[in-house]
Amino acid sequence: MAKGYHSRSPEEFKEYLQNLQNTKRKKNWKQILIFIDIILLMLIFYFVYQNINPGIMNSSGSSGKVTWNQASLSLTASQYNSSANILTYLLVENSTNSSFEFPEPGLHYAYYWKSEKRETCKYSKYDIKIAQRTIQAKSSTVIEIPIPSPDTASKIYECSKEYLSEKSKFGIGALKSKILFLGFIIQDKENNETVLEIPSNPFR
Repeated sequence: MAKGYHSRSPEEFKEYLQNLQNTKRKKNWKQILIFIDIILLMLIFYFVYQNINPGIMNSSGSSGKVTWNQASLSLTASQYNSSANILTYLLVENSTNSSFEFPEPGLHYAYYWKSEKRETCKYSKYDIKIAQRTIQAKSSTVIEIPIPSPDTASKIYECSKEYLSEKSKFGIGALKSKILFLGFIIQDKENNETVLEIPSNPFR
């Protein structure tokens, strides 16, 4: 005789609901554990990447924006440099409704390298010729500026290649490159200075 519909007793129905809740809890815990595993794997890959590319922890490699007359200026370091020069890019933005010439005549330039303790490793006037160009309204242009690297041997240990080639611990097993601060200085006819500064490790 075929089995017919079986009506659950209150005790059986209660046990059935309890089993459903237990099954749901197990599924939730499995999902949580899978999520935790994914997070841990991402952290492992992240720290491995930091160890392979330790310089990435230094900073963004860009300066903050500064205002120069009608222009907004910022400096960014290239990831590809020669031993003699650090290649930087000066971004000139024009957010006004009229065009202007940049740079204006009579400007002077300088650059410096400073340690993390703000000791001056090198400071020099920079006799660079930046061709004047017209920056159209609501536009921007990028100017390539190679800045000489600091000396490999320095009397200041924090400026030396030996010191900057060392790595320091950062976080869980990750390594961080030591840095210098590279400053590009623009000086106008009245000797007012505008400084664009970026963190950089020239010996990375």
